Amino acid sequence: MIANPSGGIGFYVMGWDGLASLTRITVHDRLLYEAVLKEPLLSPGTIRAAGRKVALSGVAGRPAAKAAHAAEAQEADDRLIANFLLIVRLLNQGGMGQIDWRRFNPSDSDLRAKTRKLIERMEPTLGAGAETIFSWLEELSAIVAPVGFRTRDYPSRMQVLQASLEKLHGGLLAFGNSEVTEAGQIALFAAEVAKLTLDLGAATLLNCYGELDNLVRLLQSWGGNRERLLMLFGRPDWLLDGWQSICALWDSAPSRDAQREVLHDIGRMVPVMPKEVSEWVDGGVPVERTWNQRRWVKANVDWRGGTHLLDRTARNEALRAVAA
Repeated sequence: MIANPSGGIGFYVMGWDGLASLTRITVHDRLLYEAVLKEPLLSPGTIRAAGRKVALSGVAGRPAAKAAHAAEAQEADDRLIANFLLIVRLLNQGGMGQIDWRRFNPSDSDLRAKTRKLIERMEPTLGAGAETIFSWLEELSAIVAPVGFRTRDYPSRMQVLQASLEKLHGGLLAFGNSEVTEAGQIALFAAEVAKLTLDLGAATLLNCYGELDNLVRLLQSWGGNRERLLMLFGRPDWLLDGWQSICALWDSAPSRDAQREVLHDIGRMVPVMPKEVSEWVDGGVPVERTWNQRRWVKANVDWRGGTHLLDRTARNEALRAVAA
């Protein structure tokens, strides 16, 4: 997407090959494009990973590299904890007795050795050797880590984002109910979409947690389950994608006047609900209401006076670094 080359309102959406004739492509954008092309499955998570990989190279600036490094470290910790909890859950569900996870350290490099004998006892049930089972659990931990567990054993990315969105919903609702200006209307609209997103997000999270209630059965057909689980556990991310920047933007407004100001940006940033969501939660979802905001404002134009918003791009990019 590029700004209208004539200087008029709006953006052009065009193929990558034609960009060089109209605009100068940055090193960052070239590297990001190449990184995205290498992803076999596109999702918010894989796009985020590609963006972080490029940011870690330093071409997006030091703040972005620092934020990407911190996010990568956090995700690695989450995968480690998820892997440990999956091992404990599998052993408990497989009849190995109630394993007290408090006796183990998830970061213990000898954890595999300490649990190997127990995993070996499950080889006949799962139809695979211990190393293969460990490999399956590591793959599964990468899928599960962003979503977490029903028992909330650690604050997963999706659970943290749900909590942030709940806080945002409360703030928008309070503002909108006490404000008679256009900003108040925008706040109520954004709050409505946030509430629908929260409800649908909770439903998709419960579907994910249900898959982990019988790990033995899940791993017995791991080859046929992996792609399905990638899609299932990716649904909360599709729903919540985009809200982290909005939460950060709202949190950056310290006063009511500042909140009025950022609400005009938030109204443009509210994500459109994926059409597939009605299939994810058995239909009956009023997602059409969330598409209406596209009729309310022209692209790249302020709601009130027609002022171009390109000068706010730097601020939004800074917020994305916070929300990496």
